[in-house]
Amino acid sequence: MTLYLLRHAIAAPRDAKRYPDDGKRPLTAKGAERMRAAARGIRALGLRPRRIHSSPLLRCMQTAEILAAELRPNPSVIPTPQLGPEGSARAVLKSLHAERPQRDVLLVGHEPDLSELASLLLDGSGRTAFVKMKKAAFCRIDIEGVPDAGRGRLAYLLPPRILRQLARSIPKRRTR
Repeated sequence: MTLYLLRHAIAAPRDAKRYPDDGKRPLTAKGAERMRAAARGIRALGLRPRRIHSSPLLRCMQTAEILAAELRPNPSVIPTPQLGPEGSARAVLKSLHAERPQRDVLLVGHEPDLSELASLLLDGSGRTAFVKMKKAAFCRIDIEGVPDAGRGRLAYLLPPRILRQLARSIPKRRTR
């Protein structure tokens, strides 16, 4: 299995008055713009997932939808509660057991949850200090056999700046 992790893009700041439900906090205009550029960079990597699993919170769903719109063929975006702030790395790992081992799996979520998942797969501990993901950072972990603690191998961890540089290597899609 090839597992891809994407942290959501820049979201509006926490504000209990404006967003009493933190789950409805959207991406900022700058965050959406930068995510579109990062998504072009991710497309340049040649990914072809059929589905994107995303935390159901608005900022993650928006990030996943921006990426899905850029990839060909367009993957479907599936809200996945285990990727929300109340989820756990072990719960996500368990849900990965349902995926076919030869499939590309793409997850969009939050910090420190994604770092915990990556660390759990890579060194078996789940310590967040092992991997840190900036907003809109993209990570690839290769897993042989059943996804389990310590079974992953880090292929790359790309900050959004590098993704945006990759985007410059391919032409923008024309809009009609």
